[in-house]
Amino acid sequence: MPFFFSTENAKGVGYAAEAFVGAEYFLGNLTQIKNLTLSADIGPAYIALATEGEKEAGVDTILNVSLNWYF
Repeated sequence: MPFFFSTENAKGVGYAAEAFVGAEYFLGNLTQIKNLTLSADIGPAYIALATEGEKEAGVDTILNVSLNWYF
């Protein structure tokens, strides 16, 4: 399904597709806080954008890292 964008300089349509693999590790054994976790996921993302007369597409790697506290 396409998404539409509009800024001051350009407007057009685009697509994005992503696939991720991730893990979460509970840090309760290493710290005094039992509900603390470290999580990360990584994967490729394909993004294609098109404006009036121009097209751009490519694959990039996305890495997300987070520190979570469950309460």
